[in-house]
Amino acid sequence: TSDVLYSWNGAAGVEELTYKVDSKGVYNVVATNTVTGCSASASVSVSEDVLQPKAVLSSANRLSCSVKTLTLSVSVTNTPASLLTYEWVGLNDSHTYSNLASANGDFSVKVKNTANFCENEFKFTVESSDDTPKAKIEITDSLTCVKEKVLVTANLISIPKGEMVYTWSSSLTNTENVAEVYTGGNYAVTITDKADNCEAVYSFSVYENKEKPVAVLSSDEILTCQLTEVSMNVSLITTSLRGVTYNWSNGTTTSKGELRVSVAGDYSVTLVDKFNQCSVQYATEVKSNIDAPEVSIVGNELLTCLKKSIELQAQATLTGGLSIVSYKWSNNASTQNA
Repeated sequence: TSDVLYSWNGAAGVEELTYKVDSKGVYNVVATNTVTGCSASASVSVSEDVLQPKAVLSSANRLSCSVKTLTLSVSVTNTPASLLTYEWVGLNDSHTYSNLASANGDFSVKVKNTANFCENEFKFTVESSDDTPKAKIEITDSLTCVKEKVLVTANLISIPKGEMVYTWSSSLTNTENVAEVYTGGNYAVTITDKADNCEAVYSFSVYENKEKPVAVLSSDEILTCQLTEVSMNVSLITTSLRGVTYNWSNGTTTSKGELRVSVAGDYSVTLVDKFNQCSVQYATEVKSNIDAPEVSIVGNELLTCLKKSIELQAQATLTGGLSIVSYKWSNNASTQNA
């Protein structure tokens, strides 16, 4: 009531009937009647249970080629197992004192005492040993028209623990760490150390260039008595990284696709790609027309005192498909008749 004052643990003048405490101990209260001055006292002993779970952690915390998973566990030493709950962080929530880890990382488990609701968190760090075989893949060359086989070598640069096994792509012919490649493409080799079954996969590509030059060979001119030399020309359609060599059938080799000839006949040229050594042959015919017309003169008569002049006429027989004939007489006349 309002006529009573309370003194908790010596703190006089406190009117409240309640007194909040947050630690264990003995607490006293003195109640005094403000009218009569009479007082009475009482005491109480407050106890506490704030004991957090304590545990021993599992010691194995390193993954390797032979250890794919680790069992992480906590063994609580100060609380009955029946009072404990478990909550794992970063792993499957198993709700038990242990869990499995199969990857690197930091993990933890929260352990709670259901009797006093005290909780403690225990942390694990899982590491892994990089014991995989280390190798360098060396490829001798690219596949071309003159190089039909390429060797690929897996050179080990780490120290093996045991016998090394090389498993190449199924299409490759191989002897341990060396494989033969006959077709361009993407391949792989798996290197396994039999001592601990650690393995590493290395992918590689073999380049293939067997493209032949593509071109057009032309010879449009015809050899005649006036045109005594004509050209054959190669027009490249494709390109090459290092250019093309032209080997002509008359034994001439040029760096450009042109050859001048003065003899009619069948000719060919072999184009060789300087990069991949692929070659292709093209042929053409150089034609000629050097047949002279057959000519005769008619109208030859005897000149007399009466017949002081006569008319000579040139008659030409055309051969070789000629369509035009010109005339030139010894007196420089250029007509058919002189």
